[in-house]
Amino acid sequence: MSPVTGFCEQCGAPLEEQVRFCEACGQPVPAPPAAPPPGPAPVAPSRSRTSLLIAAGLVAVVAAGGAGYWLWSSKSLPSKAPMTAAQPTAPAAGQAEGHLARGLEYAKQKNFDGALREFDQAIALKPNYAEAYLHRGYVHREQKAPDQALADFGKAIALKPDYARAYVARAGLYALQKRDNEALADYHQAIALKPNVPEGYFWRSGVYYQQRDYPRALADLDKYLSLDPKAARGYASRAKIFLNQGDYQKALAEATQAIALEPQNAGFYSLRSHIYIKLGMDRRSEEDYRKAKGLTPSTP
Repeated sequence: MSPVTGFCEQCGAPLEEQVRFCEACGQPVPAPPAAPPPGPAPVAPSRSRTSLLIAAGLVAVVAAGGAGYWLWSSKSLPSKAPMTAAQPTAPAAGQAEGHLARGLEYAKQKNFDGALREFDQAIALKPNYAEAYLHRGYVHREQKAPDQALADFGKAIALKPDYARAYVARAGLYALQKRDNEALADYHQAIALKPNVPEGYFWRSGVYYQQRDYPRALADLDKYLSLDPKAARGYASRAKIFLNQGDYQKALAEATQAIALEPQNAGFYSLRSHIYIKLGMDRRSEEDYRKAKGLTPSTP
């Protein structure tokens, strides 16, 4: 579950990891320094492994829709400074909002049992608390309880039909379950409610990619990048589509742009290494492979 890591400088709304816009007021959020993504060490480039890369890219894009759907920040949580103590501060008696805030801190510590207890308390005190259902749904998802997660996301939507973030949450889980039509329906609704929040277009493009509907996937990525031109993952995703379509020059240009924006991202170098193989540029492929290998964190 994504923790609250700061607050909007303009309106004070809480912000979660990696959000680029405050949902409450639309204020852009400064991007943190890029860091190498976790993952397995890249394999040595070879022509026979290009199809494996394509499949891996597809899984990564669709999984992103499930793992990253909470990036839309909430505008309804209490505006307060982040807690820094080892244990979350106990809420005042009878305050559902206090239990929600404490649950978020437990989730930040990956203490999901503690978070679940706090969200349960918040709901017991305030049965119509849509935000508590949403965050409890995230915890159920982390605890591998998808049915309970879907029930909580659905309850959040029933209580707050214009809750775009809840539609994104449910859509991400549907996408992980390969329930593409249901995922798309929820993404459509989320985008209709928040058309200027870029993440919805990115996650929906992953479902279209899964369906090999490349024109719609590209259209969503184009919109995503028009709203967030410095989003490196958007260029990398377009590169994967062009690679699948056999347009290697376009794929190369997109992958190179992704690297320019995130030069420490090993996955982008690995992607471009495979594109170079397709172009018959083996020396450059080897250079990118070595770069990716140097950036990939070693596994203990």
